[in-house]
Amino acid sequence: KMLPVTSVGVGTQGLVAPLASKPLSEEGWRVIRGNLIFPQDARYAYVPLYRRNGTVAAPAPTAQIYIITVQCRSTLRREGTVIQSTDAKGQNTTKTVLRRINQEFDFFDYGARLDTTTTPYTNPNNLAPRRVKIKAIKDNPAGDSIDVLTFDMQNQKTLEPNQNLPGAAAQGCFVVMENSGQIYRLGTPRDEPNGVWELMPGSDLMNVSDEVSNVDAFIVGREWVAPYGTKDFIGTGQDISIFTTFIPVAQ
Repeated sequence: KMLPVTSVGVGTQGLVAPLASKPLSEEGWRVIRGNLIFPQDARYAYVPLYRRNGTVAAPAPTAQIYIITVQCRSTLRREGTVIQSTDAKGQNTTKTVLRRINQEFDFFDYGARLDTTTTPYTNPNNLAPRRVKIKAIKDNPAGDSIDVLTFDMQNQKTLEPNQNLPGAAAQGCFVVMENSGQIYRLGTPRDEPNGVWELMPGSDLMNVSDEVSNVDAFIVGREWVAPYGTKDFIGTGQDISIFTTFIPVAQ
């Protein structure tokens, strides 16, 4: 149950997904979420995604895993903001955001409970991917050999399944396409208020046949701070590197 199929129907290809966003995967998220921060240096952590073909009755024997290595780069936060949370017993509680003193993750980065089926997977932490909606990815549209990605900036939402948080985008962050699993990396912002970014050389389109429009993807990017609105992002991208591989999994 840790890696349930991410297909949307019989005979369809698996979609990239955060671990806790699929039915039956909450138990798996509970197992790994306390191990995402490196104990040797708490400034570093990793963010996992996966995709698995097949059906519940006949899942694929392998899954593709994506690991994004990240670093806590921001010391800014809105000190004194009161947020709603849940304690270890699942009881509602309020907490006051503290000023960050050290460059390391703490409760306000990963402490929200995402392991209950009654609560939408809203990603109110910095160790889970955020969904973004992409209007288009074009192969050198200006004829200057620079590929361009444009985010949908008009339909920003915090909740799944229609979550759209382009404010998290930052130079250097990785963009993992939900449908194809293709990985891109953002380069220089060309028109950031309107969501237009260049793709980093070597992490862009092969040719015009790779162009897409109106698709979903996942990013990590900037730090998301209280009160967790669609525009509450600060700092630079947390992304350092990304790795992907296929692993055998139990059926």
